[in-house]
Amino acid sequence: MDKTVHIKLDGRIDSGNAEGVKKSLMEQLADENGSSVVIDAENLEYISSAGLRVILQIRKNHEDFHIINVNPEVYEIFDMTGFTEMMEITRAYRTVTTDGCEVIGKGERYDLPYRR
Repeated sequence: MDKTVHIKLDGRIDSGNAEGVKKSLMEQLADENGSSVVIDAENLEYISSAGLRVILQIRKNHEDFHIINVNPEVYEIFDMTGFTEMMEITRAYRTVTTDGCEVIGKGERYDLPYRR
């Protein structure tokens, strides 16, 4: 049976913390050879070249690798560096709601007669 490992990334990955992130991820994936890896980047705000190297290392060890829920700013970094060509990276969908908005007007419904 194929196993999928889900990992969430939060905040920023840059030269200041990339080694710690890499160590943590490698520990989580140590016994997962051959498993699919899905990185949920919904809360990832920024990734530097040091963070991109961490992603490449994971991708090197796991052929079935995906990054999902990537915000537009981080997606642009992946796209500009060619990562979107090397691996599956999916943008986050924006949620739009009118909850909490003031109603300033309502449209009128017209039932038009059926015409041939």
